[in-house]
Amino acid sequence: MKYLGFLLLLISCNSSKDHFTDTLTYSDFERAQYADYYLVIPHKSFVYNDLKNTMLAINDQYHLEIDTMGRYFDKTKQQIVLPEENEDELYRGEYFPRRFESETLSIENAYFYTENTIEPKQYPTEMIVVSGMFANKSKADSLKTVLKGTYPKTYVLKSKIYIGCMH
Repeated sequence: MKYLGFLLLLISCNSSKDHFTDTLTYSDFERAQYADYYLVIPHKSFVYNDLKNTMLAINDQYHLEIDTMGRYFDKTKQQIVLPEENEDELYRGEYFPRRFESETLSIENAYFYTENTIEPKQYPTEMIVVSGMFANKSKADSLKTVLKGTYPKTYVLKSKIYIGCMH
């Protein structure tokens, strides 16, 4: 009888669903970790100073706030990075992306926002000025329309962005 109780306990603990390979479970989990955002991009370049000048001009012309999240362009690494003194030990001296809805200006690595792109092995990589990141496409389109008069190459990029834990 004691073996029957143990067997029932063992069977109840061993679910037939594999939560790591079951596609429905994984899709549900994945869906909760990502969000679709619409990025308004007035300029892209491999040259950081070109992007910085565009960002500052948009800030001056349209009074959009700049939020660098404390990041800067490290000339030695040729990358946008957090300072080495940053409180986040994991991302000190590394790129940490913008990941949530915001009506602010920033300069980002383009690879993070482009589907099926992996982190480059060589820098500098293409960077983008992001003038807004929206969950609502019509908000992104409205800002695009405003900026397009001065920045005719402005476009909206739909991006599936990881919003889960980064640690």
